[in-house]
Amino acid sequence: MKKLVLVLLVAFGTTAFAENYVVMNENYIEVTAKAEKEVVPDEIYLRIVLNEGNYKNRKLSELEKDLAAVLKKSGVDVEKSLKIKDLSSNFTKRFLSRKANVEQEYSLLLHDTKTLMKVIKNMDAAGFSDFGIERVDNSKMEEYRSEVRIEAMRKAAKKASELAQAIGQDAGKAVYIRESDMNYYAPRNVMYAMKSRDMVEEDVAMPELEFEPLKLNSSVTVRFEFK
Repeated sequence: MKKLVLVLLVAFGTTAFAENYVVMNENYIEVTAKAEKEVVPDEIYLRIVLNEGNYKNRKLSELEKDLAAVLKKSGVDVEKSLKIKDLSSNFTKRFLSRKANVEQEYSLLLHDTKTLMKVIKNMDAAGFSDFGIERVDNSKMEEYRSEVRIEAMRKAAKKASELAQAIGQDAGKAVYIRESDMNYYAPRNVMYAMKSRDMVEEDVAMPELEFEPLKLNSSVTVRFEFK
């Protein structure tokens, strides 16, 4: 029965399998096909934390103004790109702990590494130190997901047709479709702190920064009727 290993991917409904296989009564062919795509990130999320205690007890309002000025200098549209993260949660946490120093987290959305490097350089020069890349993503991810699914289905249809024709039959309509979520795309978490002040102290030039492409994968199992 070792020769029947191909049945894992191609199952003919009229064939009876060994003890570890299911007996198929329906007249169909089942195939599995995969597709993948690489996309370049065009959304870079920078996490920024402002804590009054880290800046000689300067007020949060002052720090926010300085941050906005730095971002504008870097070519960032502050109103569109800078968002407060979990305002209610942070306020509650501060209220319950009765901390003297106010802290607030922000999320900054950038679209290219050139602007990102400008922001890092200018924030460091202005004395901001608590920031880092949170994650990267792509603005058309849903569209790309659909493209990968469709490509996987096309491959499945082609494979079924070729296999059916090899035994003098044709693959008809699909009667069952299942997409596997294994290796499915999720936005990549980066979450590393940038020790920018260390680079300044060592007088090391800021490196060019590039992100690896994000990989999308789709695997479909489809059953086609024999004509």
